[in-house]
Amino acid sequence: MSKLKVEWVSPEKLRPNPRNPRRNEKAVRAAKASIKEFGFNVPILVDDDNNIIAGHTRLKAARALKLESVPTIRLSHLSPTQLKAYAIADNRTAQIAESDYDELGQAFSSRSRRAKSFCNASA
Repeated sequence: MSKLKVEWVSPEKLRPNPRNPRRNEKAVRAAKASIKEFGFNVPILVDDDNNIIAGHTRLKAARALKLESVPTIRLSHLSPTQLKAYAIADNRTAQIAESDYDELGQAFSSRSRRAKSFCNASA
């Protein structure tokens, strides 16, 4: 397997999956706040035709922020079947994960007010 390479691409060149099963409108505000605060640190995953495999929420946030380019990683090493399976797995693993609210409480108590306000951006 070759090393993954980050490419900066105009958000307008990226093609969201019209059949994306994830409804993410509520998460866009939090993604925008994260990008504004920390930068665009998680690339959007695309196929060779710039179809989004993972990162629809980040794309919506980038467009709302009117960013000129976003980081992408092209998954050329995966077959079309693998790309579909990966997109499903990426969404499902996020849904399966659980939060440890005791740990979150401790993390919040040691963080700045600024970090706490970011975490409330999705509310």
